[in-house]
Amino acid sequence: MRRSIMLSAAISTALGVSALAATTPAQGATTPQPPGIAASGDFQHPGILNVRTFSDIPVTGITAHFFPLRSPEGTPEAGSTDDFSVIWNPGGKTTDWQTAVHLPEHGEYRMTFDVTDASGATFTGLTRPYTVLHYQTAMRIPDFSVTPTAPDYSHQRVTVSGTLLAEPPGEPEASVPVAGEEVDIETGHAVIVATTGPDGRFTADFVPTARDADVYARHGFNADAGDAVNLASSSVRVTTVQWPTRVSVNTHTLNLAQGATGTVTGLAEIQTPEGWQPLPGSLLAYTNGPSGTGLSGAYTDGHGRYTLKVPSTGAALAGRVVLAGDDELFATMSSQPLTVHVAFKTVLNANLTLDDRSRLHVTGSLNLKDSRAHWPAKPAVVLDYSKNGKTGWKAVATLPVTVRHNKAGVAETFGQTRTAPSDGYWRVRFQGNPDLAPAVTKTVHLRRLATRVVGFNATPEPVRKGDHIWLNGTVQVRSGTGWKPLRDWGVSLYFKPRGAKSYRYLYQMGLDDKGRFANWERATQDGTWAAVLDGTTAQTYLVSNTVSDYVDVR
Repeated sequence: MRRSIMLSAAISTALGVSALAATTPAQGATTPQPPGIAASGDFQHPGILNVRTFSDIPVTGITAHFFPLRSPEGTPEAGSTDDFSVIWNPGGKTTDWQTAVHLPEHGEYRMTFDVTDASGATFTGLTRPYTVLHYQTAMRIPDFSVTPTAPDYSHQRVTVSGTLLAEPPGEPEASVPVAGEEVDIETGHAVIVATTGPDGRFTADFVPTARDADVYARHGFNADAGDAVNLASSSVRVTTVQWPTRVSVNTHTLNLAQGATGTVTGLAEIQTPEGWQPLPGSLLAYTNGPSGTGLSGAYTDGHGRYTLKVPSTGAALAGRVVLAGDDELFATMSSQPLTVHVAFKTVLNANLTLDDRSRLHVTGSLNLKDSRAHWPAKPAVVLDYSKNGKTGWKAVATLPVTVRHNKAGVAETFGQTRTAPSDGYWRVRFQGNPDLAPAVTKTVHLRRLATRVVGFNATPEPVRKGDHIWLNGTVQVRSGTGWKPLRDWGVSLYFKPRGAKSYRYLYQMGLDDKGRFANWERATQDGTWAAVLDGTTAQTYLVSNTVSDYVDVR
């Protein structure tokens, strides 16, 4: 019984192209010319052979002979058939034929053809180079289905199913289900694997990873080089549906010091058929610059809210907070503008000391480290004072910064000397501006204790010239609200002769454990004796009062 299967459009076209290259009888020839011939195995149905002939004289019969593909010449044929049916003949020189081949073994075969025309002439051994018959079992999935083909945010999972059939070569109607076999399902950017059941059926599901994908399936075992060919199912186009989104931000401008990190919070939502709903688990990013490079990112929580850390990377940058919309598979991208204004880092150094006369000496420098920073017109720093170093800070002076170099990276200096409390906490502060970050030095505690000389006396007076004068007194140091002896320290002794304008330093006198000092001096002339704690204050004491006593020498 003859079988006839319609050529697919692709195979028919391929044969048509081959026909153009086929040999046709020469015009006016007196000897019979062999007909042109083209052949093609049906890849979708291995074992089905399609042949096209070209002849001025109608072709009445074809016999095909089959040989193993790589067998040498002279090898006996594996089989033959003349059971061809005409499947297309428009009445011209071209005729399309088809047959179902039956051979004893699966494999790949080369072919030769014997062609008989209406004149009774038979032409044998006609061949077409590179024409191969695939005589193999076809593993097919004829009923492949995909649903939904337009998944959306609420219905993201796509289900695929089908039946794996084994089709013997040349017998499309004898296909049987195949159980326990793996099926590879191409989902666009990934392959998932399903296993067929007893009836050859399989099912699987996946969430798309691309907006558009051609989804198809095929037998998972690659036996193309053996006795089976794995045929892909029909391809189904899956295109995700995007729903609109929106994102809010708690601010559109951040002012940050260089190196600092800011925070933006907000809500991401998606518009569903029921209205706007929170969008959980979605990625947001802060981007800036022409390239839109992402500098930071965060995911929304279960209520669609997010907290995004924003770095300071340079000067004022116009960026955006972008809701990526799950790579825009099921949601559109939305964004909000966010400008990050960065104040460049400043480096402030200061040295503060308090001398023994309660004078505060302040020296220091201010530096702009970043080359993009610029000095303001009249830079200055502020000197702050507090009694306890924690509260009650007061700005007591503004110190101008002398700009000599006027470029970033080079420190500019400031300084001042002023009368100050003997006990207090100090710091220097640069207030900054929108372009320069503020800076403050460490707090320093500067303290000196008040001292005094009491009971100073020079006796006797008057005194005879050449006799000795007894000099004595006591040095005390402030203790809380009272005074106590200053022990194991020293006091300076001075003398100013009558008529002189200044004192002359003599020497240091030591103090006993009660703060007392005493010594004898020979009386040589009229004058004033004085004692003061001044040369040995170190970093602890203030200069004491100066006490004196005039002695008349006769």
